[in-house]
Amino acid sequence: GFEKSRVVTPPPPRRRRRRRRRRRHMSSLLSTLRLYRQILKATKRFPSKNKDGLYAEIQREFREHRHLEEKGKIEEKRAIAIDGLDRLRAFSGLDERNNEWNVRLKGPSTEESR
Repeated sequence: GFEKSRVVTPPPPRRRRRRRRRRRHMSSLLSTLRLYRQILKATKRFPSKNKDGLYAEIQREFREHRHLEEKGKIEEKRAIAIDGLDRLRAFSGLDERNNEWNVRLKGPSTEESR
């Protein structure tokens, strides 16, 4: 016997916009995750008796805002986190036993105090 021929329809065209948007979102998510890990790592080296409390506070802050979707708010929080990482790194290389510390902080908050 003869086999019935099947009509094969091509798949619908892919929606590239959503894929690009999803890629950008994943890229932003991964960079935020990388920033989070860098901050936690810098916190472990921060010369403070309240290191554990600071670590927990950073975790709480990130978890509290993990579902943020507004691009402006996300960028604002990221800018604050990057500034905080810079400040943590400025202090994390210091020797706790040495009383002579010299740290220069950049940013608008330090410009006002001059």
